[in-house]
Amino acid sequence: MAEDKKITEITEQTTAPTPDDLVVLVDDPGGTAATKKMTHVNFMKFSCGADGITNATYHGWTMAGRVYGETVAFGQAVTLKNDGKVYKADADDSALWPARGLAVVAGNENDAALVLTLGFVRYDTWTWVTADKTPAQLTLYLNDTAGGVVQETAPSGSGDCIQVIGFALSDDEAFFNFTGEYQEHQ
Repeated sequence: MAEDKKITEITEQTTAPTPDDLVVLVDDPGGTAATKKMTHVNFMKFSCGADGITNATYHGWTMAGRVYGETVAFGQAVTLKNDGKVYKADADDSALWPARGLAVVAGNENDAALVLTLGFVRYDTWTWVTADKTPAQLTLYLNDTAGGVVQETAPSGSGDCIQVIGFALSDDEAFFNFTGEYQEHQ
């Protein structure tokens, strides 16, 4: 897996990974691990849409096996710190970005964390659709004023992290893809 890079540090052309680029670690009954490259067909078998999901639910890839380092609510963007714990991500604090995923289970400090890294989320508290934009026009970013919040506008403060983390599908549904790519606002 490639390391995170600021967009300004990328010296070669990069493209988003395709389903054919996805690699997963598969455990066999003998306890040894094998690497399997997923084909487009395998990836499509996994995929599912946002249709039919209810409030505060998700479909997608998640990361488990970590604990929260503070109180985190469902639907908040999160990051990992050097202590291995999950914290609310914040575009205004370089120790708390880039975002690594979206909390899909609320918890307090030292509770088990569950973080969506790629997939669909519905949360009725969100109100993405605005008078001048359709859901498809709403790119979602890491927030620069409150930890964990997802916002519809790119941060604009000097030194803020500009990280596209997804896009709205409706007023309360979004698709998220946490790639780790970001740019620091100058």
